[in-house]
Amino acid sequence: MKSKFWKNTFKYILEASIVAFGVVLGLYLSERNAKNKTDQNTKETLTYIVEELKANKTELENALEYHKSLSVEFDSIARSMQPSDFEEIYYKSKKFRHFWLPSWKEVGTAKIKTVVYESAKLSGVLQEINIKTIQQIAGTYQWLEDYQKISRIAEDQLLQIDADTKVADVLRVFELLKYYISTYEKSLSGTLKIAAKELEDSIEKGNYKK
Repeated sequence: MKSKFWKNTFKYILEASIVAFGVVLGLYLSERNAKNKTDQNTKETLTYIVEELKANKTELENALEYHKSLSVEFDSIARSMQPSDFEEIYYKSKKFRHFWLPSWKEVGTAKIKTVVYESAKLSGVLQEINIKTIQQIAGTYQWLEDYQKISRIAEDQLLQIDADTKVADVLRVFELLKYYISTYEKSLSGTLKIAAKELEDSIEKGNYKK
């Protein structure tokens, strides 16, 4: 009788253990699959951020070349002007109109892209990486945001030209493009090159993980 009791007890314990093991194993595999999926999504997003940084670098380089051309043409006209020409009402000036510049198309600052970065923030992907990598990415995009703000200043000043605007007021926009924005474009292009390379290395080595 005792033998049968212990035999049945052992049988129940064994069956319960098998069921419990199956549940634990299922949970473990489910958690591991979810983690692998999250890791893969994080890696892909970081790779897209690298591509976005490279695209912005190309935009900045193109904008810089355009502004160099404008600066040469602007300097050529400015040197031929007399002090009194600068005080003339812009719309009455016969010496300078910005659209007379041969290369003129628009202000021509870089069209910065931040779609991938903003999507990563909204989706919570950045929460899956370590603080050092987050700071690196956020810092780089902060520089890009600052550049966009400066670009808007130049664009807004040209849009605000009215009947009282003087030639000197418009020339200041081109001085902003030549001395400040162009310098920023060159510096920021170098910053993006370094940031993209460092992030690529971090992805390859897995250093971005918490």
